[in-house]
Amino acid sequence: MALLLERHEVEPLLDMKGAIEATEEAFRERGQGKVLSRAPTMLHVAHGSLRTVQGALLESKLIGARLGAASGFKRGGTLAVLCDSETGEVLAVMSYPFGTFRTAATTALATKYLAREDAQVVGLLGSGRSALSLLQGVSHVRSVKEIKVYSRDPDHRKEFAQRASSALGTNVRACFDSSEVLQGSDILLVATNSKVPVFNPEAMERGLHVNSMGRPSELDIGVYRRAGLTVVGDRDQELNLDVSGGYSQPLLKLKEEGFWEGVLELGDVVCGKAGRTSRDEITVFRESQGGWGDVALAKRVFQQAKELGVGRKVVF
Repeated sequence: MALLLERHEVEPLLDMKGAIEATEEAFRERGQGKVLSRAPTMLHVAHGSLRTVQGALLESKLIGARLGAASGFKRGGTLAVLCDSETGEVLAVMSYPFGTFRTAATTALATKYLAREDAQVVGLLGSGRSALSLLQGVSHVRSVKEIKVYSRDPDHRKEFAQRASSALGTNVRACFDSSEVLQGSDILLVATNSKVPVFNPEAMERGLHVNSMGRPSELDIGVYRRAGLTVVGDRDQELNLDVSGGYSQPLLKLKEEGFWEGVLELGDVVCGKAGRTSRDEITVFRESQGGWGDVALAKRVFQQAKELGVGRKVVF
């Protein structure tokens, strides 16, 4: 029998701290070679698209998928399916409102391992639906004293700065351009839908840690060239990403130059195989869009639900 979990039942079962812990466990499995992944797939129809991501945590004996409306549709939710990877038994089918949590937890984990220990100033480019969660995640792993934000709409970035200040209890300042955001920042979060680079790589200061989780085209290729260390969530997913939407993937261009051999996975860093080598080193993390990371969060929710007796058992 499988556990069926509705949205109102799952929402209280996962907070940011738990999401970061579950994500760290999953990346440790990845670093040990015990994770299977596949790049997200998109199925397009006239009025929108359906996005599916899949993955398996072999040490945890779990395989699963998340699917939901990706664009176009005015309505739609997201659900996750969790299965036993040895028997194929469906363990749970659940509402999955944790997409921004997964991204934020992954970014927080990268910040924990790659940003300077004394990093206090955070810059944010983009003020969309993931922005606040990203700041909450980073605030869990560093003592953030100041946050600067820039996005294209001046009214939206001003409103976001006020809302984020209230939610975080930290000074969040709206800036006039990206260069103002980068000046003096120790950590940079980039979360946009831009088809062109959103900041000049020459504006990066020594010791900066960059997290990118929007379209891959949001980073200029020069960002990677200036970095002393480039880390991705999943090498296979970055190389097989669907870029049919008309944007570029700079890492593919760098692969042709032999750069790809030096790109590491976050799992390698979590397992202690590599990391920041100096205070002045620029580090870059490229978030790789889920799959087994979603399985890790679904696992945490499933465990919590069983302990608390939440949900109802069904037969498929």
